[in-house]
This record gives sequence, structure tokens and C-alpha cells, in this order.
Amino acid sequence: GGGTNPSLTDIVSELRSLLAASGRPLGIFNDQLITAGWLDIHAGHYNEIRFFVREVRFFAVRDDFPRIRTGDFPPGVIEITYKLDLTAMLPFEVEQAVVEGWLKT
Repeated sequence: GGGTNPSLTDIVSELRSLLAASGRPLGIFNDQLITAGWLDIHAGHYNEIRFFVREVRFFAVRDDFPRIRTGDFPPGVIEITYKLDLTAMLPFEVEQAVVEGWLKT
């Protein structure tokens, strides 16, 4: 990995390891990567761009969390882009230990 400045490939690898170790559905994650345009064969191209993580926060996407679900828009709409206001997300923030507990169950 890239240590403190991981590449996108490093991040994907770490997430896959976490999902595999927790018994979570890795196949769903991989399918979503493909949907987003990720192809493992091109992973080498993603190694040059590195990220600096300033802060990590966790949010439970449930109840009235500001989100758009598949059924929320009419047939024919195939892509939506939106931005979230952090203040609207704050009631759903959870501690890292809580998320780690979810992954272990």
C-alpha cells in the first residue's frame, strides 16, 4: 500500500480485505466497482494518483438519512449526481468502534 497516501488501488484492496474477513458480500462490492467503471485490469493506472486522508467519519445510512434510492426516480433516469450537506448528516454519525462491531457480526 501507499502508507499515509494510499492510491485508489490500495483503497479498493483494503476494502476487499475488510469485507472478505468480515464475511460481508464481497461480490456486491465488486459488482458496484464495475458499475462505477472500475476494472481490475486497469488497476495499475490508478496507482499514480494518491490520496491524503484528512479525516475519517462514519455515518449510518438509515431512516431519514439524506439519500436517493433506486425507486425514488422515474424509469428512464439512469444517472443522478447530488451533494450532501454535512449538517443534515450529523444526526447519523457513529463512532468507528460501532462500525467495526457491525462488521464483526
